[in-house]
Amino acid sequence: MKSELKTRPLQSLADAYAGHELRVKPEYQRGTVWKLPQKQGLIDSLLRGYQIPLFYVHLEARPNHYTEEIEKTAWLVDGQQRLAAIVGYRQNEFGLPDPKKAKPGSVLPPGATEVPPWTGKKFEELEPAEKERLLGRELLVIEMTAEHPNEVRDLFIRLQAGTPLTAQEKRDAWSGDFTNFVIRHAGKPGHSLSNPKRFFSLFPRSRVLTVDDGVHYVDGLAETRKFFAGLV
Repeated sequence: MKSELKTRPLQSLADAYAGHELRVKPEYQRGTVWKLPQKQGLIDSLLRGYQIPLFYVHLEARPNHYTEEIEKTAWLVDGQQRLAAIVGYRQNEFGLPDPKKAKPGSVLPPGATEVPPWTGKKFEELEPAEKERLLGRELLVIEMTAEHPNEVRDLFIRLQAGTPLTAQEKRDAWSGDFTNFVIRHAGKPGHSLSNPKRFFSLFPRSRVLTVDDGVHYVDGLAETRKFFAGLV
């Protein structure tokens, strides 16, 4: 397999996906499954200028027996959920949330000090400068060619093999005094603020757990922090 890193404007990628020029493999792609908060979080990240993960595209060369020329088909290997969300937002299927009203467990951390100008807006409601900035975002794309289609399938499986963050790990990542309070009093292994109270010694200590795919570290204080987080 050969690959090359390129940049593509968001509008170009979205148009190609919406026009079925950038295709998906239905036999191993799962279809669109993202929930609304995930879609909103992606668009909000793009408007904030945050970098998002790479898109992977397989360029498959096929002979056209009529024209006797080699044609290329672009297959989207990874990035379907993101492109579907971008296209949905451009088509005004949903608006953006208010970070100050975000519910616990949302991809947007609550307690943001500034409310961005795109809060609560659909695409058609954005200021012209915001629309231009969003559509002009340069996104990173890995374009690949493969000698055998199984190489692409293998890559797809590897890309989906990561371990997602748990709900508690997401809560730990939120900024603010309450998160530090929870870590300080409930404890978190390895954290500089961790100073758990004796009461929480009743909870199981951290331990090593062996499972089928290797040795994993289990944070025994996670349930304690989860208990604290549930008090608000």
